[in-house]
Amino acid sequence: MQGNDEERSFEKNSKIRDLVYSINFVRPLPQNLFSTIFMTNSLEFKIGNTNVNLMLDERNNNFVKQIIFTGDEVQKWVEYFLIYLKEKFSLKLEDIVWCYEVYLELESDYNNKKINLNIPSVLPLIGNVTNYGIIITNDQDFKMISRNFTTVQIDKRIRLIKRSQDYINISSLLRDLQDLLDKLKI
Repeated sequence: MQGNDEERSFEKNSKIRDLVYSINFVRPLPQNLFSTIFMTNSLEFKIGNTNVNLMLDERNNNFVKQIIFTGDEVQKWVEYFLIYLKEKFSLKLEDIVWCYEVYLELESDYNNKKINLNIPSVLPLIGNVTNYGIIITNDQDFKMISRNFTTVQIDKRIRLIKRSQDYINISSLLRDLQDLLDKLKI
């Protein structure tokens, strides 16, 4: 019960500005498989309030290497897609999915508070880009090429990129983000 109250308070204080959920495949899947699932031959289409983009393999345009969901009901449609793959086509997700990736951008009243760390308020980033805030990551070289990593950028907005070989639940991702913000006393 207490966890639900915390999640609601975090959601009250935050507004998701941008939410993208992508699934990258180990090997490209036939495009007609997606046509069967979503009943369209288009590479870009909308289901409910969610936009779906199919990224074709450069080597063969009849195969899809990545599917991208953006919008309000992302989690619902990702789950629908994965369940359909498992049930209808008897596919093991661990055999076909290389990684799941979520990009999340929040506007929050946390952004108006100072970060309680003894570090400069202006941090240089890679190259000659400068932002106000902090970046926390477990990606060693910031190249985002590994299969599992999480990067959080806290400045005027809160941005989070998480990639994992395991399925990512957005609600638990938001809880983890709130725990991080609480530790930083934001």
